[in-house]
Amino acid sequence: MSAHGTIEIAEASNSQGSAIKSEPLRVLKSSRKALALITLLLASLSLAWQVYQAYEQRVESQRMHEQGYGSPCDLGSFLHSPVRLIIEVFIIILFVGTLLRGVKGALLTSVGLFGAGCIYVLWWQDYFRLARIVESETDLRLLRDACRGYLYGGNYFDVSVAILLLVLIVLYGSWTLKWLFRY
Repeated sequence: MSAHGTIEIAEASNSQGSAIKSEPLRVLKSSRKALALITLLLASLSLAWQVYQAYEQRVESQRMHEQGYGSPCDLGSFLHSPVRLIIEVFIIILFVGTLLRGVKGALLTSVGLFGAGCIYVLWWQDYFRLARIVESETDLRLLRDACRGYLYGGNYFDVSVAILLLVLIVLYGSWTLKWLFRY
């Protein structure tokens, strides 16, 4: 009976140990999903903010035209650059990837992280390319005022999305390395 009792205790402690080991993994997976959702919401807010600013600019242009100062037409897209829209698409792919399991989920998550990360790198390069072209200190100061986090035309939503993407890249990178070297 005592031998049977020790086996039960050993099995109970072993099942608790595996539950304890799987709990941080479950929390990590849910935190990655939550971070992906927060990133998606912030990217959506950034895109909505850009559309709102474009609308306000069009209303102001129309008001100036009615007062006799210029043309109401500015021939162009309401988005001054499609960067935020492309980032939004990649973050949607990232979020869908976090909801799926297996190879599909990992592939979509990787595509979303890689795509959004590449677009941010290209966006940062635009700022530095413009900074190289600027000739006077005054123009450079104006360029810096138009940027947040070295993102030309960026806002604080864009900076927070970039930071969250970096956190997600680190989390998924560490998870991938742990998965590769699990044996």
